[in-house]
Amino acid sequence: FGDWVTVVGAAKSRKSAITNSIVGCLLSDGFSEVLHFSGVVNNRNILVLDTEQNAPDYYKSQLQIYKQAAIEKGIDPDNFYSFCLTDCRMDERLEFIEYAMEQIGNVGLLVIDGIVDICEDYNDQKGVRKLVDHLKVLTSKHNTLMIPVLHNARSTGSARGHLGTELINKSKAVIQVTKDKDYGYSKVKFEYLRGSQDPPEYNFTHDDNGDLILC
Repeated sequence: FGDWVTVVGAAKSRKSAITNSIVGCLLSDGFSEVLHFSGVVNNRNILVLDTEQNAPDYYKSQLQIYKQAAIEKGIDPDNFYSFCLTDCRMDERLEFIEYAMEQIGNVGLLVIDGIVDICEDYNDQKGVRKLVDHLKVLTSKHNTLMIPVLHNARSTGSARGHLGTELINKSKAVIQVTKDKDYGYSKVKFEYLRGSQDPPEYNFTHDDNGDLILC
């Protein structure tokens, strides 16, 4: 709690899928291991904010989280809050993050997928630092683990602009997700994990039913 774990990857690399897998394992609070991720939030609240997907795709992704957490259909966990902010303005999204954190309270996990949509200019160093400092104060105040999801820059393959640099500098861990062009599976690699040895790389994909599986 209080740390940041940044997930980066190109478009359609399944970076949102791996992020949802982390949410699924934490929503189970230690009951389920999902794609090698496991952990507990000690019944603290989980807040997921999606700024990219349309409503139908967003809904399907949230159902996948429930399935990975082994939650039966028709049951809504008391500690899970998720919102689609695609149709909101940039300033409204940023305001909503702070509002939701305060109103929900005891937020152990905050996911922002994708964080570039609350940043006016990801290459504006001053604006980026102001945004990152604001989020750092917010997550420190609430002792919240934050997972920002960020696209790689197409030209360099690195985390996008000054925003990517600042997120990496502030993160406890950085997870890189890449997709194999020939076989279609995705690779998970920890760029680094501060204070610990990097976990081994592994591959995953979707099966015929749309479920995530290791490969």
